[in-house]
Amino acid sequence: MNIKKLMNVAVFMLTLTSLSAFATGPLDDGVETCGVPVCDIEATANALSELNEDQRYNFSNKLLTKYSQSQNLEILENLLDASKRFKNLSISTNDADWVVRESNSLFNAMVIGLSKYSKVEANLLSGYYKLISTELKRYEIIEFWMKSIKTIEDSAKLNEIVKFAKNAKLHSISLGDEAWIPRAAGALADSVTVKLVSLDPVHEGLYDVSSTISGETYGILPFDKISVLDSSADKNLVVVLYNTKYRRASFVFNNVVISGDTLSSTAVSNAITSKKLNIKIDRETGVVTGSVTTTDSTVDFTGKQTFSTRSVFNGNTVNGLTENDVIGTFNGKLGNLDVKLTIKSFLPGVYSATLRSTDGILKKDYKGKFFAKSGVISLTHKSELRLVLGLKQVDGNLSWEGFSFSVKKPAVVEVSLRK
Repeated sequence: MNIKKLMNVAVFMLTLTSLSAFATGPLDDGVETCGVPVCDIEATANALSELNEDQRYNFSNKLLTKYSQSQNLEILENLLDASKRFKNLSISTNDADWVVRESNSLFNAMVIGLSKYSKVEANLLSGYYKLISTELKRYEIIEFWMKSIKTIEDSAKLNEIVKFAKNAKLHSISLGDEAWIPRAAGALADSVTVKLVSLDPVHEGLYDVSSTISGETYGILPFDKISVLDSSADKNLVVVLYNTKYRRASFVFNNVVISGDTLSSTAVSNAITSKKLNIKIDRETGVVTGSVTTTDSTVDFTGKQTFSTRSVFNGNTVNGLTENDVIGTFNGKLGNLDVKLTIKSFLPGVYSATLRSTDGILKKDYKGKFFAKSGVISLTHKSELRLVLGLKQVDGNLSWEGFSFSVKKPAVVEVSLRK
């Protein structure tokens, strides 16, 4: 800038400083007056049109410097709209490129802020993601949410982040971003899904299906029921495909892994038939499709979920519990059976439990997880029996309510326990 321009900037800064003391003009910071920096965007644009390009640059720069790190949504939305008007003004007055770029920098900073701190809704976040102008800034948003999910235990929010991550991946691909950016968006979707496996286990439960066999049929038993269980152990998920007519398991898969909405497992052996499982679950409708492939047969199946432990996690549970709420002895009903459940923790974050019937006939040992923010404890016995309970208000009293189900004999039993 030449000396004349520097003097203009100095005069402009002095004017801003003087006016801010009275907060009466359209170039003042209006946060104290109306709650946002620019109270009347059109009035401010008209005032800026009377100034020179150096002064317009400095006005945008001052807002950028002061509010680029703001988390206030009203301020971010206000400056997003204002920056678009300032940019159009600079273009119409033939300002130098560096002046236009500064109003654009203000716009981009507000988009980044809104991408991080807006309400967690997939469509909203996806819309802001599409406004981000550079690859590195798009990656910054993906990384922000990758770190944020560590502290989020609201399944509804996590589901929205999954949808956003998938949209972000598709948008980055459409723009021709470097491969590591859509790959990072895909990793975000997978990471959130893994967390949802625990917090919103929509996949876990029972399915009614119909199956058809192609290839060799000898020794292959069709199935009409599928059980999916989180083993709470090194076996990951356990999936049993069951024939209810003959009361036999057609196929059993341990070490089943989940990626997004797909479950898969491969078992290779020289002693029994090698086999591969693939299941795709629609998280919203519960519709399931998939196949079991052996060396000389394929069993295709379709169906729908009839029970999910998600019903406990999404129930009206008591939130914000501590370990003291879940450790102890609880008495109540397992179906029609009178039972007592005792829970202790011998290792940090790991909960051990013993369930006994009062007649002494039944005894089951469990291990599992406690989700304090969700008010849910999830326990497993021998990777075959599941017990999921949520703390709820029942008739004015706190009660652990939930279900037990087995993968060996697909059935659901209601459970109600009180301390």
